[in-house]
Amino acid sequence: MKKFSPILTTLFLVLTYSTVLSQNQAALDFDGINDKVAVIGATDLVSGSPEISMACWVILNNQAPGFPDFDGIAGLRDDFSADFYLLQLSATQIEARFRNSNNEEFTIEHTGDFQLGVWQHFAFTYNGTLLRLYMNGSQVDSLPANGTLANSGGNLMVGHIDFQAFTFGMTGKIDEVGLWNRNLSAEEINCIIDTKISPASQGLQVYLDFNEGQVDVDNTAITSLIDQASGASTSISDLALTGTSSNFTSGINNYNTVNSTYCGTAFSFGSQIIDAPGIYYDAFLVSGACDSLVALNVSDNSPDVSVTSNDNFLLANAANANYQWINCSTSSLVSGAVNQVFIPSANGEYAVIITQNFCSDTSDCINFTTAGFDNLISQELQISPNPAQESFQISLPFWATNAELAVFDLTGKRVLSKLFTGNQTTMVRDAATPAGLYFTVVNLNGNRFTGKIVLF
Repeated sequence: MKKFSPILTTLFLVLTYSTVLSQNQAALDFDGINDKVAVIGATDLVSGSPEISMACWVILNNQAPGFPDFDGIAGLRDDFSADFYLLQLSATQIEARFRNSNNEEFTIEHTGDFQLGVWQHFAFTYNGTLLRLYMNGSQVDSLPANGTLANSGGNLMVGHIDFQAFTFGMTGKIDEVGLWNRNLSAEEINCIIDTKISPASQGLQVYLDFNEGQVDVDNTAITSLIDQASGASTSISDLALTGTSSNFTSGINNYNTVNSTYCGTAFSFGSQIIDAPGIYYDAFLVSGACDSLVALNVSDNSPDVSVTSNDNFLLANAANANYQWINCSTSSLVSGAVNQVFIPSANGEYAVIITQNFCSDTSDCINFTTAGFDNLISQELQISPNPAQESFQISLPFWATNAELAVFDLTGKRVLSKLFTGNQTTMVRDAATPAGLYFTVVNLNGNRFTGKIVLF
């Protein structure tokens, strides 16, 4: 009887394969002075390759860079035989340079098209004959080139580019850094923008997603970053890793958010088992398209399935829900028992199915026993007027002596009671009885009479 969101069900039917992703979506914030990250020996991973690509998300904040305060975004540079990097030259200009093993330099200097202070995506590709610079998925410049990189043992620098005695440190944020030994197509670049870099991407040699750290908390235990592609060693230096000054900051969020509910029963999300509220991330491979990134926001909508029991009835404590009482002994639904309050016609074990906020759950079985109850006859009282405001009349099918009438609220609390003789009596509402639904019970000589009254 338990279920989860129909939206999520549709999602599972469409998506066919998943790879679990970190729940923490972080990036690194660089101060432009001495913050540094390096992937050791990364030049060796792409040297001699006829094709190379690099991609990253970046926020650039330097409004007036200039020598020696250029902003190095990421890349390889030895100024002799192995350059492949991105550099911010001015508030409006990006430098993308490739230098081959013969010390031949090919430099794109692109002006315009990018903004300061917002996340933007850069990709720099080389297919053996042509360099291309992409910004936010669109090619903005190109240049003929030739040759390959030499094996120089150089590092992939992130957030800085070193030049001779100078460090061109970036002022801003960076996320999702990837280096390939092949050319990325425009379609692949746009897939990366729409989703994330897949660690299984063909030719991927370096992948840093910076999700090791938690945003704005103590990250001092982190001494290196994880290269999810080849497992290359990394180094970090001069990064503040504590509290709100931590370099770990909120990263790029390119997930499709799906809301779902946790109804007390675990369910599958890709290759994960969801058994608690929270936010879960996964990448799903969709046939003929890019990976689909999904952030599943799971809220706890499990209904209250507690039940209050007294000598006269059972009360489901969840309000404003749909109810179905069941007989636990026979595992069958009790016909017509679809109200919050249930008055059993016999001793036994009973439970209620509560449906609320797209969730269904079942209470524990409650042992309902009233002395001599199996000999009682449950009949419906005649009540008028109903609804009533000040008073209402209870009618019995025969004359009674010393009949006991009790009125209960939805919590099971007795709010009115009296003894009467005759075949009818009038119950007067007192000032302390608020408007609402109430239940009436008359016990008389082994007979039981029940009913409902609405007071307004």
